[in-house]
Amino acid sequence: FEETLWHAEQPLWTFLAPGKYLLSKFAHEQGYKVVVLSGEGADEFLGGYAWLPVDYLRKPDPAGFALGLELPSDAERRKILNHIQMSTVPVLLLSKNSYTDAQLARKMLGGISTHCAYAAAGNAGAEVYNLLALAVTGSPDVPRAIAEGISPSVREKAVSGEWHPLNVASVRLDLHGIWILNHMGERMEMAHSVEGRPPFLDHKLVQYINTLPPSLKVRPVKNEGTGAWGFTEKWILRQAVNPYVTEELFLRKKLSYNAPPSPRTVGESNLVPLQGYLKARLTRIGFF
Repeated sequence: FEETLWHAEQPLWTFLAPGKYLLSKFAHEQGYKVVVLSGEGADEFLGGYAWLPVDYLRKPDPAGFALGLELPSDAERRKILNHIQMSTVPVLLLSKNSYTDAQLARKMLGGISTHCAYAAAGNAGAEVYNLLALAVTGSPDVPRAIAEGISPSVREKAVSGEWHPLNVASVRLDLHGIWILNHMGERMEMAHSVEGRPPFLDHKLVQYINTLPPSLKVRPVKNEGTGAWGFTEKWILRQAVNPYVTEELFLRKKLSYNAPPSPRTVGESNLVPLQGYLKARLTRIGFF
């Protein structure tokens, strides 16, 4: 972890970077010392993350219906959406989050929740900040800051409904990917003199993916026995590679790389001694 942090040059809140560091080390030791292919981009643009189906469900997909795909009716879609929104957001969280909070930030991007999930995943709540600082600045509103940082033309298309919510969510993921490619990607690869190439981020491929109906990315599948709807992420990619992979890989659901943190890890009783420890360390090395 110390070596990973040194190469990343910034704090890490997941195990992704150490994992990529070890993987790059293994690739180098096996003789792959020039270029390796990496999979970043597939989940981002093809609906691979667990919190994306809820944004897929926010609006119907006319393009999918035009292709003759079997899709949930509007009533079924709204019922599934309401059920999901009452559940816990399936993402590694540092602060509290739901599918219905931060209403202003959601409205700025047409009602999606993806940027709110990312805000909660990478940013601790107001309880970690000094009360005097909060009195001056107010509580942090990270979802709103994210929304304000997105192009006004994108926000206009999101609010007007010109873009499907899943496509709007992909724009946010694209911006987030800059950070992923930095300290979880290139810095970990170059730590062992490995040059990573993410073919899923080839601009021509991304342009093509952006023209696809959302239902080819997150594909609704109806259980013939129960009539219940399930959702297959990255459906069109699975079809493309089906002849070349095992059935196990073809059917495998995406799982989170990180275990969710204990709710006891973020709280005043734990933060006070941590702050004291960090201040003592920083004072000793000359930051204060």
